Amino acid sequence: MIKTAFTFALGNSKTATQEDAEIYLKLAMASLDAGGATWTAHAGAYTMDDGTAVIEPSYTLDTLTAEPIEPDKVRRLAEFIKRTEKQESVLVEITTVNAQFI
Repeated sequence: MIKTAFTFALGNSKTATQEDAEIYLKLAMASLDAGGATWTAHAGAYTMDDGTAVIEPSYTLDTLTAEPIEPDKVRRLAEFIKRTEKQESVLVEITTVNAQFI
């Protein structure tokens, strides 16, 4: 299985609401042709381009698929998140995992 994860913060270090999570979960499933997605909240730290360290609420949006997701679809979703949330970057991690739905 292929795990594709997007880690990012929301604009102005906003704490996500249930509505934010639902919007991104539905968006990921639709735009990446994924059968499901998971939203995880955590604290994140990031050094801005200007050298400023920021610690803020952060979120990871995970999908698990049998085959790799087309790179253009992954890039489009990451760029959408960056633009929408006014972020310098979005961490995208693509990993082969030993996982199954039971």
